[in-house]
Amino acid sequence: MVTTARQGGHIASSHADGTATIVIDRPEARNAFTSELYTQLKAAVRRAGDDPTVDVAVITGAGGSFSSGADLHAAFTGLAEEGPSSGYAWWDELPWPTLLDCPIPVIAAVEGPCIGAGLLIALAADTVVAADTAQFAFAEARVGIADRWAPALMDGRVPRHIARELLLTGRTVGADEACRIGLVHEVVSHDALGEVVAEKIIAFRRTSPHARALYKRYLADLMDRPTEPGIRAALEHSDAAEGMRAVLERRVPAWSPR
Repeated sequence: MVTTARQGGHIASSHADGTATIVIDRPEARNAFTSELYTQLKAAVRRAGDDPTVDVAVITGAGGSFSSGADLHAAFTGLAEEGPSSGYAWWDELPWPTLLDCPIPVIAAVEGPCIGAGLLIALAADTVVAADTAQFAFAEARVGIADRWAPALMDGRVPRHIARELLLTGRTVGADEACRIGLVHEVVSHDALGEVVAEKIIAFRRTSPHARALYKRYLADLMDRPTEPGIRAALEHSDAAEGMRAVLERRVPAWSPR
């Protein structure tokens, strides 16, 4: 087994028996993402895809959470210091395109919160296996943020009328509902998560690695990917700063008129 850990970066990656395991390792913040953490996740996925000894990647989170989404402290600081242009720093480091373009199958093994950026990672994976205690949400609108990637990754997977309701309310759904509406492929007991992920890996390995890579490319080509950071339009409005500040101050946001 070969193990690499990025000191201070909170991404741990290892590979054994052809499987790369990538752990979002920031449990003290429920694995919330900074732009640096996005960068390191993207690099870990690229390394797995480029390694000829690896044919499957598994992404999971440490400490009982997959990811609680973006780090609001970091996002609010960037907005305060740089204004709306701070959204470009996050946009440039987003790992979703790298996940979609990764030539090997990617499995998201989800337990606990899978919110915002965490859910985007899961949707960019090829298979999502969730523990029955997992929870899912696109909660960005509750902090005054909207981004193009959430509807793009849900399109063709979640019925649009359901996607609208999830995005416009930011409500949280449990694992069973997430599976029923198409966010998740399979729900299992917490204790069985590792076993079922191992079964998925075996199923992938019954097919040709070259054929798998080709299918991933063909499927990626079908997607209408965002080409500009829609988040900037949200950051230009006062609701973004108010929403993030309200969360950090543990109060109800005072939204401005449209």
